Amino acid sequence: PEFPDFVAERVLGRGGFGTVYLARRASDGHRVAIKTARADNHAAKASLFKEVDALKVIGAPWVPAVLGEGTLPDGTPWVAMDLIAAPTLSKVWDDEQGPWDPLRAMRVVRALADVMAVSHERGLVHRDIKPENFFVELVGDEVRAWVFDFGLVAVTGTMPDPNAAGEGTPEYMPPEQFAADQSIAPSADVYALGITLYEMLAGAPPFHG
Repeated sequence: PEFPDFVAERVLGRGGFGTVYLARRASDGHRVAIKTARADNHAAKASLFKEVDALKVIGAPWVPAVLGEGTLPDGTPWVAMDLIAAPTLSKVWDDEQGPWDPLRAMRVVRALADVMAVSHERGLVHRDIKPENFFVELVGDEVRAWVFDFGLVAVTGTMPDPNAAGEGTPEYMPPEQFAADQSIAPSADVYALGITLYEMLAGAPPFHG
């Protein structure tokens, strides 16, 4: 597709809700990622709008900076974000091929917790914390982290949509997120981060399915 001010180069990923493109800003060639939502899927569009709002509230350097947004002629909404040149935690995990050294795991989790704390301080709960949703950059003992994919984000203290019970990734979800009968709290993200740490140390999450 043709985006105002940006030139799409290739597809980075595609899912049921939309597509992510590698692109560059026409004015200076700056590399970006452009995420689109399916025009025929109301849930996908609503999810992208929530994500854009969350990215703006949290802001760089904790999340990719929003560089542009709009709607294509066919009604497809899109957002352009800084391209983070770092692998996801799940990719790093795959490359490690086994349980992590505990001290290294704690350095990574501390960086992830710092990112999550900013989100919580600004009144937002991610609700889909997992290794696939963090970018991480490891240089010696230094760790940088970014969180992304805020499609399930919600405001702290609100009640979840009863029709959305069980939304999330089962292996990382706290019990209350399955039931959707309690107000949304940062503890849901803390639980998911605990599961992530467990997986890094033990080689697999404690629960499946």
